[in-house]
Formats: sequence, C-alpha cells, structure tokens
Amino acid sequence: MKKQFPRRTIPRVSRGDTSAQSSSARDEFLVVGIGASAGGLEAVTQFLRSLPPDPGMAFVFVIHLDPTHPSRISEILQRTAPIPVTEAVDGEKIERDRFYVIPPNATLTVKGGAVRLVPRARTRDVHLPVDALLQSLASDYKERAVGVILSGTGSDGSLGVRGIKADAGFTFAQDEESAAQSGMPLNAVDTGCIDVVGSPSDIIRELMTLKGYWPPRDLVSEDHKDPPRAGDKAATDNALHPAFAAIFRLLRETGDVDFSLYKSPTVGRRVSRRMALARVESLEDYSQYLQSHPAEVEALKTDLLINVTAFFRDPGVFDVLAKTVFPALLEERRTPDNPLRIWIPGCATGEEVYSIAITLLECCGDRAAEIPIQIFGTDVSEAVIARARSGLYAENITSAVSSARLRRFFTKVDCGYQVHKPVRELCIFARQNLAKDAPFSKLDLVSCRNVLIYMTPPLQSRIMRAFHFALRPGGVLILGSAETVTAYADLFTVSERDHHIFLRKPGSANIEFKVSLPERGPGPAVFEAPPRTLSVPPRDAYREIDRLLLDKYAPSGVVLNETMDIVQFRGDASPYLAPAPGQASLNIAKMARSGLSVILPDLIRDARRRNTTVTRPNVRFDADGRAMAVDIEVTPIALTLGDRHFLVVFRAPQATPATGQHAHRRGQQRRRRPSAEASQLSEELAATKRHLRSVVEDQEATNEELKSANEEIIASNEELQSTNEELETAKEELQSGNEELTTVNEQLQQHNSELSLLNNDLGNILSSVNIPIVLVDHDLLIRRVTPGAGRRFNILPTDIGRPLANVRVAADGLEQLDVVVQDVINTVTPRDLAVRGDDGRRCSLRIRPYRTAENRIEGALLALVDVEGKPTPPSTIRSTCCPPRPKAGSSMN
Repeated sequence: MKKQFPRRTIPRVSRGDTSAQSSSARDEFLVVGIGASAGGLEAVTQFLRSLPPDPGMAFVFVIHLDPTHPSRISEILQRTAPIPVTEAVDGEKIERDRFYVIPPNATLTVKGGAVRLVPRARTRDVHLPVDALLQSLASDYKERAVGVILSGTGSDGSLGVRGIKADAGFTFAQDEESAAQSGMPLNAVDTGCIDVVGSPSDIIRELMTLKGYWPPRDLVSEDHKDPPRAGDKAATDNALHPAFAAIFRLLRETGDVDFSLYKSPTVGRRVSRRMALARVESLEDYSQYLQSHPAEVEALKTDLLINVTAFFRDPGVFDVLAKTVFPALLEERRTPDNPLRIWIPGCATGEEVYSIAITLLECCGDRAAEIPIQIFGTDVSEAVIARARSGLYAENITSAVSSARLRRFFTKVDCGYQVHKPVRELCIFARQNLAKDAPFSKLDLVSCRNVLIYMTPPLQSRIMRAFHFALRPGGVLILGSAETVTAYADLFTVSERDHHIFLRKPGSANIEFKVSLPERGPGPAVFEAPPRTLSVPPRDAYREIDRLLLDKYAPSGVVLNETMDIVQFRGDASPYLAPAPGQASLNIAKMARSGLSVILPDLIRDARRRNTTVTRPNVRFDADGRAMAVDIEVTPIALTLGDRHFLVVFRAPQATPATGQHAHRRGQQRRRRPSAEASQLSEELAATKRHLRSVVEDQEATNEELKSANEEIIASNEELQSTNEELETAKEELQSGNEELTTVNEQLQQHNSELSLLNNDLGNILSSVNIPIVLVDHDLLIRRVTPGAGRRFNILPTDIGRPLANVRVAADGLEQLDVVVQDVINTVTPRDLAVRGDDGRRCSLRIRPYRTAENRIEGALLALVDVEGKPTPPSTIRSTCCPPRPKAGSSMN
C-alpha cells in the first residue's frame, strides 16, 4: 500500500531567506545518494523528469553494473535530466545542481566533499556498492546526507540507510507499485529507517518540500555540530530551548525514557530532522504538533533511540577478544553455578550480541557444549528486542560475516539469513532502561559501545558505576572508540587502550537505582505509621565554631521532623524539655515541660498550616516546681527536597521597664497578680481548646482513612479469594500437564529404544556392506568408514577425526582428493571420478554432499563402486590416468 505523505497543518512563517540564514547555512546543501539495481534505470529516469532545473542539491547515482562492459548511463540520463549529468571522476569536488553517475568496475564513495573511486574487488562475496556510497555519505555529510533506494533486487542499501538515519540524515524508498523490482526498497523499509515511501516523482516532490524547511532553526550552538564525545561537558552545559521541557514531558508520558538526560547536540539534531519532515519551522509549533499527532511522538522517540549496529563492527576488538580476553576467561573452571556471563546493553537489533556469541563459541571449540554460557542483550525498545530474538538478517550481512561463519552459524532462509537455534538459545534478550533499571550482577564482560557518547556526564557517571557494580573483580568492560574511563580511574584500569578495553578495579560498588513503582491512583490514602528511624540533618563544616557561638550567645532550640520528633538539639534546652517516664521517646509533645506540652504542638500545627514563622510570647510553665516564662518561635524549614522540618526556638521574655519607685511597683504587682494569673489561665484554656479541636479533626481524618483502608482490605480479600480459586484451577491444569508430560516421557523412552535399535542395525549394515564408504564433516574430518573403505583407502580406526588431507592415498590423480571434496561441499554438486585398481578393474569414486534433515550441508559422502559388476578384491587404488604398477611395488601408505 502506498504511503500517504504528511501534509503541513501549521501555517508556515517566513524564514527570511536573506537575513535569517547565515552565510554558512546558504553554502551548505543536501547531497542525495541514489541506489538501484534491476529496473533502476527506468526509475531514475522518472526521478529526473520530475526534477526542477535548480534543485539546490547534489545527486550521486550508483547502480549495479557489469564490470566488464562500458556504460552509457550518463548519456542516456542526460537526455531527460534538467541538470548536468556526468560520470564521476576520482577526486572531483561535489557541487550542487549536478548529477554524478558511477562508472563501471568501480566502488564509489565520498570523502571530504569529493568523489572517491576504487577498483571493484574481485572476490566471490556479494558486491554492495549502494551500501558503500550511503555509509560514506553519512560519515561525510552527517545530517545533510539523503539516501534514496529505487528499484532493484537483493538487500543492497539496507545498511546504508541505517547509517544515514543514525547521523540524522533523511531516507526515501520507492513504493512497491511503481518499482519494477521491489526487493531493495522493501528490504530498506524493513530496517525501520525509511522516512518516506513513494514513487520517484513523489520522492522528488518530498525532497523539494524538505529543502524549504531545511536547515531548521538552530536548537544548539554552532560549536557542537560535530558528533558528541563522552565527557563533553560543553555539550551538556549548552542550554536547550524552553519548549524542550514540553517535548520531554510528552516523550516521558509515552514511555519511561527521560531524554532530558541526553546531550543537547544529539537531541537538537534529531528534533531538527523531525521538524523538517513534519514541515514545521518553530520549536513551539512542533511542540503543539506533537500534542495533536501521537504517531509523531513515537517517530521522534524512535529517532532519539539510535538503534545502529552491525556484525563484527571494529574487527580489531573481536581479534583481541578471541586472542586475549576469552582465553583468559575460559581458563577459570566453569560450572552451572559459575557460568560465563556477558552483558551487552543497548544491543539494538542484536548483531553485536551474536557477534560476541560466535567469537566465544569459536574460542570454546569442542568444549562449547561443556561450558555454561549466559549472554544478555538489553535495549529500551521492545521493537528492536523482538527483531534481535528472531535472529533474522538481510543478505547484505555477507559483507561483514565470512562464508565459513555463514555456513557454521547461519541458515539461509527466504528473507536472508537466520542465526542457528543453538546460538540463539545462548542469548537472552530483554527490555531494560539503562538509565534507571538495576543492572545484572556477577558478570565477566560488559560490552557497551557507542552508547555513552549520547548521554550527559551525570548519566554517564551513574551508568559507569552500575557497570562497576555488575562486573566481578577483574571483569572486562568494552567501550566505543569515542568513549573512555578517564573520569572513572577509581573504578577501571586500561587493558587495551587502542581498542578501549578496560578492567574493573577492586573495591566496593555503590549505585543508586530506585525501584519503579506504579503511582497510586486518586482516592484516600491508607494511613501509615510514622517511620521509626529519625533522619538527622547534616551539620555545617564549621560546626565547632557554631557550637561555641551557640552555647554562648544563641537561644536554645530544637529541630523537629514532620512527625514532631526531635532530630537535633541546639544549645541547652533542659529548662523547657525533659525525658518523660516510660518508653524512651524524642517526640516534643512528650518531652515538653508542664504547661508547654499543649502549646508547643498547637504552635507547630499552626506553622505547618500557614507555612510561616509563628510566635507565642510570655508562655508560662512549671519547671521542677518553679514558675517560669518563655517566648516560643516555630519556623518551617526545608533541609532536604520534599522533607519539611521545623526549628523551635526558646527565648527568655523581655524585661519590663523600671518605674520610678520600687515600693510602688511592688504594690502594683500584688494588685495585678490575680489578674495576670487569670489571663494566663484563659490563654491556657484557649490553647487547650484549640489543641482538642485539632486532635478531634485529626482523629476524624484518621477514621476516614481507616474506613477507606478497611474497604480496600475487603476488596483485596475478595481479589485474593478469586486468585486462590485461579490457583486451584492452575494446580489442576498443572496436574493434567504433569500427566501429559509423563506420557510424553514414555513416548520419548520408546523413541530412544527405537533409535538405539536403528543405530545397532545401521552399525551392522555398515560393517557388513562391501561398498567402501567414507563420511567426512564440513571441515573434511573423517567421521565414519566402512571396513571395506578402511582397506581400500588405507584408513585405520585411529584415523577417525583426522583430516582427509592427512591420509595418503597412493594413487595417481587423487593427490588433491581433499580439494575435490571441498569443492563438492561448497558448490553442492555431486562428482564422479573414474579410478582403476591394480587388477585392472574399473571403479567409480562417487562424492555426494551430506545433507541433514534441515537441508543443511554438513560434509560429504565418498563411495567406491565397482562398475564392472564383480567384487573387487582389496587392493590399492590408482587413477585411470596412470598405468598399472606391479603388485609387489604397490602401497597404500
């Protein structure tokens, strides 16, 4: 089905072509790499017919050509092209409004803004010139690279479009209806990296529209257009546009990935790319566009999660693994309780996971079945994890995977190649957010290449400490070519600097990962008791000076937490607070002196409600039988984020001014004492009433919460009863399943007996058959021989497992027998060789590919058949091209 192209829904604002864009932006232009094969000439002709005379971009066209014949494609295309079409020349500078065509027998790439041509390599491997062009475009032009896949067969170009999208470029593919051969476009679409699918004329129209919205407004400074590097502090210091907060919030609502922890250049380039494709010019408009287009939110999230990988990327790293790292890890005795554990975070579609598994199996050799191995591949995207589990890959992996590895570890399927099931069973794939989920543990190796470069230093630090926690002492960490552990020298030491391989240093590992719990829905909360452990706030660095000053000049006070428990004493508070008899408690209501136990909680609640300082002057209380007065001040404070405390300060009341006559003052005090006492009692009574009212309100709220909790408990009880019934049902199903497994086990035992009988029959048949037969595996190692073959080919029982080339067959013309057998295995073509014994009888040496039940070639079968109809006595074999030799001189050694 043809893809419907998005239409602009937000009014376009004038870009100010002459003033808003810098001269550097005007000098830059898009470079379009076009790849095609069968039917591609017709498709690119349609492409050029729709091209305007001033497209403002350059085009480089690569098509599969016969290397032995000259090409006139440039002449043919010039007839319909509105711009100059030339055959590319090595070193030629790429200019806008030009169309460059690949010459025959060459591989075309770009470097430094110029064409680079190298002769086509003469190998039996599949030639992939489109991938070579697009990958070089991505490396050289970054976000200015455009990839277009037109008609053709095969999967050439699939790796290239992945590279272009990884560097924030744009990708297009021809639709199935207009393509003469849809293999190349469909394989490119299957990568998930194609932005637009359409006919050649549709692609031109989209390109011209895209040019009007590119380059977008700068979202990050010009200083950070280069690829980010790990530890690049400047990249994270650069402030993003305020509208990014809304975009990050939308992305978090659709998943658990916080892209605000990614470096701003990375985020800026990806958002710029999506803005151009959505035909939106301002970031504020794009934020609104995301809110009304959920599909665009998913597309942006996919762009930000850079899922780019390849088989055996950086071959030098895998050479070090095979020669140094894996042999050292395999020296340790491995048991089911101590398996070899490897973790590849950010594994994308799984190529690196399988590359490490294949390298490890090659190092294990014949011991592979004996060594317990666990390889974990994780990624934050469920879609790429599903692709990794399937182990299905396009045919173009032949450029990175050798033919020997393809035969041993892959099966050819209709859509390409699939990793063998035993290799897939070694690899465990799971979704994991590296930024917040807890890591694995007791690992021997962690390979995290080209992941940290996109993240900010705080997130890098958290992840590196997670790796230190996950690895065993001496464990191996592999990072990408742009990543290092310079900032984490206390955690890792360098092992292979050139290949960025590091070793874990001994020491305790501390990480801070919080378990993600679902948020509680609306409704009354369940009443919870206050925590038993009291949190003591940190003291100042100059605490000794503070102590001296507080003891001498500052008023007494205490610091309380949210539950009114004392967490710190400031000065001497003994006149106002004292331990209460009974169970020890630091609650201020229990420690307050008589007369303060009611007023203090009331003041604290008032300060909490008003969130400001509350003062109560001249509060009278009794301390050890003495009547005293104090001014109390309660101030809310925030010592830690989200955790409120209170500072309670006790001050001596201010002295009243002296009067003229002392006797007269004493007389007045006697007359006013009853009035003052009555006033104090009235204040205490009012405070008691407020306290009781507050207690009643708190009790009513607690009762409501308990009622809600009771209702929830009743509902939970009903759910548990339902769950219990389901478990009973599951138990019955398990019992039924156990009976079925018992039946299956009996059937398997019967099948094993039948297989044992068949094996015995086969052994007797092979031992009694007169036809000499030799079986070899795909490595030409002798697996089985019949007694007749042992005599005719001079093969002893101890030769089982030896290479066929090491067995001497003293017959002219058969010195290269191993070469002939290898050719039969590679070409899957039977061969018959005529040979003659010393008695002159003619025989036929028949060589056939050995096929398994899965239709895989696992070796060859050699059978020597007497073509004259009489049994041939045991004698030496010699080729028909040599005359018979005397028997006395014949030898099979």
